[in-house]
Amino acid sequence: MTDEEKIRLYIDEDVWAGLAAALREKGYDAVDVHEADRGNKNIGDEEQLEFAVLQQRAFLVYNKKHFVPISIEWWQAGKPHFGIIVSVHLPQGELLRRVLNLLERETAKSIENQVIHLEAYK
Repeated sequence: MTDEEKIRLYIDEDVWAGLAAALREKGYDAVDVHEADRGNKNIGDEEQLEFAVLQQRAFLVYNKKHFVPISIEWWQAGKPHFGIIVSVHLPQGELLRRVLNLLERETAKSIENQVIHLEAYK
């Protein structure tokens, strides 16, 4: 898979803070809210997604309740995004394993404008 095909991740603030570093150790492009250039902690959900889009990153969140409706609103408005990946809270090792499964199986193009459930990558 070429670098252009690889998914670049932006990880929400309530997801395990060590995930981005663990993914980078394995060669993936990942950054979390705490590392973001503009200090994105505690900004709104839609603003977080807008930041992910500006960075051309898929957004990994636990907050399915808010992000599924946002994704529908964006789809109806014709606003593109690079994918929203939703998950339930998982132990760190299981979360890392599932995210790696997703990153190995999917491309940036295959998840564009999609809501992806990490449950499918057990």
